[in-house]
Amino acid sequence: MGNVIGSLLSGFAQAVEKLFGSPIDFLAGKSCSSVCGSTWDLICYIENFCVANLLKLATAAVLLYIG
Repeated sequence: MGNVIGSLLSGFAQAVEKLFGSPIDFLAGKSCSSVCGSTWDLICYIENFCVANLLKLATAAVLLYIG
């Protein structure tokens, strides 16, 4: 159980570091483009807190639903 909490806190600390370290690259998704691969890699986007890529995924899902 301690490992899960440590991992969660480590992930949160990395997200905060990315947010304050380079906010433009963080929000534009540039830091995620080298980490996550395809458009449908939802787990990677959540783990790395890729805001731009999550919005792209949501847009694609809405367009597929409408079409």
